[in-house]
Amino acid sequence: MSLTRSIMHATRVLKCLGIDDLFELVIYCDYGLPDFTCKPEEQSFDRAMRLAQVTDPDQCYFVDDSADNVHMAKSLGWHTVHLCPSGASDAGDHQIQDILTLPRIYPDLWAPSSSPSP
Repeated sequence: MSLTRSIMHATRVLKCLGIDDLFELVIYCDYGLPDFTCKPEEQSFDRAMRLAQVTDPDQCYFVDDSADNVHMAKSLGWHTVHLCPSGASDAGDHQIQDILTLPRIYPDLWAPSSSPSP
């Protein structure tokens, strides 16, 4: 996958989920680099923190459909959610079958919705 296709895919997924406006930075694996690292390698998580200018893993939230990736993020002290449509998982802090469940798990990450006045 080329660099352009990689970032385009990430951007398209975020847009489809309707959350593209919630991200300041998208970190992705650059397959064009000779010694690239990718999940679940610890170095890829270290790189993500460095690029995001975050030093405290408690400030990191990770949602993924791969149990291996979730296990690594959790071992590094990140908040983790395993997106597992079958529901059969013990990976991470939380297991969800639908991405729309996230606001219930981490309500503090979502601004309260405003209800229209009657």
